[in-house]
Amino acid sequence: MFYQIELLLLLLFYLCQFINGEFKHSKKKLSENFEVPQINPGKVQFVVKPGDFLELSKLSKEENDELQKICGKTNFKTQNFKVSLGARAFPGQFPWVIALGEGSAYCSGTIISSRHIITAAHCISDYESKQVPCGGPRIVTDPSKLKISYGGVCLRSYEDLCPNGRDMKIAKIRKIMLPQHFNDMLCDSGADLAIIELEEDLMFNERTKPICIGYFKSDGRLYDLGFGRDENDNQVPNLRFIEVNYNKNAPRYGNILTRPKYPLPYGMKQPGMCNGDSGGPFQINIGSPIRSFLHGVHSFGGKCAASTRDHSNTNILFYIEWICERTGICRKWKETEIEKNVVNM
Repeated sequence: MFYQIELLLLLLFYLCQFINGEFKHSKKKLSENFEVPQINPGKVQFVVKPGDFLELSKLSKEENDELQKICGKTNFKTQNFKVSLGARAFPGQFPWVIALGEGSAYCSGTIISSRHIITAAHCISDYESKQVPCGGPRIVTDPSKLKISYGGVCLRSYEDLCPNGRDMKIAKIRKIMLPQHFNDMLCDSGADLAIIELEEDLMFNERTKPICIGYFKSDGRLYDLGFGRDENDNQVPNLRFIEVNYNKNAPRYGNILTRPKYPLPYGMKQPGMCNGDSGGPFQINIGSPIRSFLHGVHSFGGKCAASTRDHSNTNILFYIEWICERTGICRKWKETEIEKNVVNM
């Protein structure tokens, strides 16, 4: 009953937004008895070079078919251990996580195809006030000045964390698309998403792979990942991750709230997201062998390492059809797989 009321309130919110011309809301019919709410954020903004097309380059059917075969798979042997204050990732463990920046990360992101990266909309803007609701947004105007680091876990050499130095490659950005609604509504009404198109397609290997986007069964191990600062607000050079659980308190505007699965005693600094982790993946690992799906995009949270706080993630499940329409990344389930692979809303 709690989740039915929660979903009803969520749908009423989106109905109000639809009336105001902000959202287009629909339902994705997956079977005779199951529907998933889908959100089209409406108008979008593009950051492009002068003269470039105001559309993203979409995958062909053949490219998408190949993508679905390899997404979310790694050859890394997953260990079953508890993650407290954040564990450093090893090369190839999370080959879809990228950093926005070179020597340090101002945000993180996720590879979703050979030419598309997904991150947070607020990572593409600067603000006079960075609190929510935000104030005075200024969108980046020249995508050629932005770069991503990918294919590794170390942004720079740093003592025992990255003793072998930087192991990441650089890719240039061609264009960026984000919902206009996000900044118009002062960062406080969901849709904290941006899709980046790269200048050149990435070559996939053991250290560079896409995560899956699509519907999935609800049980699995959940992780927050990013290149952000640590619990002491230090800029770290490497990718780190923590295991998390859902917070079943009512989410705002379709966002998912998570908290560390293994918190430390009250009053101590807690693991969690910090500056530089925004835009990074909240992922779920399911099945055997494991396959990883993008569940959310890091949006906002409280003060780093606070004793009591949640991390808010934009729920990708509500935007699957929008992403498919804009990028050509479309995962289709067979009718017999639907009941096993959809998440219970």
